[in-house]
Amino acid sequence: QAIAAGNFARPLSTYCAGHHEGDDFKFARAAAKLFKTQHHEAHITQELFTQRWSEMVQRQGVPLSTPNEVAINQALFEKEGVELLGVVLNKVLPEKYEHVVEFATKGFARLGIELLGAMPADPMLGHPTLGQVCKTVKGEFINARTSTRRLVRDVLIGDMEAGHLLSRFKYGTLVVTPGDREDVILSMVSAISQQTRGVCGIVLCNGLKPSAAVMEVLQASDLPAITSEMDSYTIASRIHSMTVKTLPGDEEKISRIRELTERHIDIARLAALL
Repeated sequence: QAIAAGNFARPLSTYCAGHHEGDDFKFARAAAKLFKTQHHEAHITQELFTQRWSEMVQRQGVPLSTPNEVAINQALFEKEGVELLGVVLNKVLPEKYEHVVEFATKGFARLGIELLGAMPADPMLGHPTLGQVCKTVKGEFINARTSTRRLVRDVLIGDMEAGHLLSRFKYGTLVVTPGDREDVILSMVSAISQQTRGVCGIVLCNGLKPSAAVMEVLQASDLPAITSEMDSYTIASRIHSMTVKTLPGDEEKISRIRELTERHIDIARLAALL
């Protein structure tokens, strides 16, 4: 609406990049004329593409997501003498799974590429472990150091009365709270004694630690505890933005990946191609 009304402080710039064949430039010019933009065009010739495609692949830095991106890399593989047996899609949204598989199968077939499977997105595989969280928040374990493989499924900020906090717990909850919130720490100790793995652990932020008496109770419990110099907001933000990888020893995740692989990838066809 703002563009249609011309409500911008300076002339809007638009651009179109593509091959000279097709309607891309025609429609882009029409839109630029309608909205009176400063329009720019980049004509991708065969010569220019040949010069730049290798750099394009290197700069991409993200997983392939469409048939044309695979086609770009297919050209690189062919140049290097690498045989492309097929494609496996990863992290396909479950609610769009059938549509994506149908679309991708047809798209890859046009390129002479076989779709060997499609792995649905699984939230559990995106959950970090306590060990990964500890590294991300530059912390250290002060209790239950053997719990580094435990999965963090949810994060709560312990800035409320302990009773309200406990009512929000669910399986795999990690609580972030200042180290001097002894009411929260003691409630967590009590909760883990009753729910075992229902509570994932606790991160004591701001570099604060509880009194010696509470520390003794904490260390006598099974509650995984990490201390960090960061504040609660920074810790929560860092956990939220983590890029989570499955590592050797992540048995729960590895078991799930095996299950998904057997169910959604044509292993027999892949073996035959090999």
